[in-house]
Amino acid sequence: SQTGTYSISGSRYYTAYSRSDYLDMALYRFIPEQIIKKPLDKFYVWAWLFLFAAVVIIGVYAFSTYQFIHKPLITLVKSFRRMEGGDLDFVIAHESKYEFGYLFGRFNQMVANLRSLIDQVYK
Repeated sequence: SQTGTYSISGSRYYTAYSRSDYLDMALYRFIPEQIIKKPLDKFYVWAWLFLFAAVVIIGVYAFSTYQFIHKPLITLVKSFRRMEGGDLDFVIAHESKYEFGYLFGRFNQMVANLRSLIDQVYK
């Protein structure tokens, strides 16, 4: 059994060839290229749509990760640096009620406690 591709009168055909020694015959089948490729066209459309959807989902995920994790973490790091520099007259404004909201609240409480302790020692 052999296969191949041939052009006949400007049209392309996929061929399948099979030989039977018992019958001493050969069978050739010519299948137009359009019949083979037509189902693949739908596959290509779906593949491109899937790729586009995947890129959009990855972009949304990256943006949300930046918004909900990276930005609050940078805010916390910058606040620690300000505190290390001796600036104790600030609080981190936050609206989050989850993990970073808790961390920001505890940070603000820590800064207030430090101010209070420094005032007590100074007096």
